Amino acid sequence: MIAYFLLCYIPVIRFEENTLREKFPDQFDRYAAIVPAFYPTAHLYPQSSTRFSWKQVLKNKEYNAVLGITLIYSFLLLKDTVFKP
Repeated sequence: MIAYFLLCYIPVIRFEENTLREKFPDQFDRYAAIVPAFYPTAHLYPQSSTRFSWKQVLKNKEYNAVLGITLIYSFLLLKDTVFKP
């Protein structure tokens, strides 16, 4: 599973970085120097002018991943509890 994850996400991360670098040539290198590309961190980032917005979450359809994971886990839990052989 770890190998699959690495093989899938490393190319995706690189593609997204290149896309962002082309779209934001003046800002991306500064951003990339602060924000790690692959691993989460508890590092506190400098204050940003942007704020979290549920409206933006809905606009970007970022809820789809959470909804999908919730449905999959619900299905697996239901399968495990109701449809035991």
